[in-house]
Amino acid sequence: MKEKLQAELPGIANRCLTAYRRLRERGLFVQPDSGSKLELDVSARSNAYAAFVQDRCVIEEGASVTCGALFSQFQIWSNENGRIDLLRTVSRANLLGRQLKENVPGLEHLKSVKPHAQKRIYPGIRLKTAAELDAEW
Repeated sequence: MKEKLQAELPGIANRCLTAYRRLRERGLFVQPDSGSKLELDVSARSNAYAAFVQDRCVIEEGASVTCGALFSQFQIWSNENGRIDLLRTVSRANLLGRQLKENVPGLEHLKSVKPHAQKRIYPGIRLKTAAELDAEW
C-alpha cells in the first residue's frame, strides 16, 4: 500500500500544480453551477434584503421596476415575514435601494434612473409575476 501511495503522489502533485497555475491565471475561483443555488440560500437566510430579493424579485437584463413599486412590495414582504424592524431603518424607497446595493450579491451596481418625464426606476431588476410566485408554492 505504501508503494502504491508513493507511485500516485507525483500524479496528484502534478494535477494540484496544474490546477494552481490555472487559478493563478484566472485570478479567482470558478463557482460551479451546483453551488450558485446554495450560495443564494445561505445569503437569504443570513441577510433579510437578499431574502426579499430572492422571494419577490428577478434580476434580469432589460427588466425594470419603479422605485415605488419595489418599496411597496418590500413593505408587504417585511410585514408578512415579521421583519417590521427593517421598516424602521428603510422608511423611504431611496433608502431601500441603498440597502439592496450594499447587502445583495449581484446588485452592487444598482442605481435608480429617471427616464424623461417618467417615474424613477431600477433597471435590471423586476418584481416576480403572480404566476412566478404561485409556482414557488
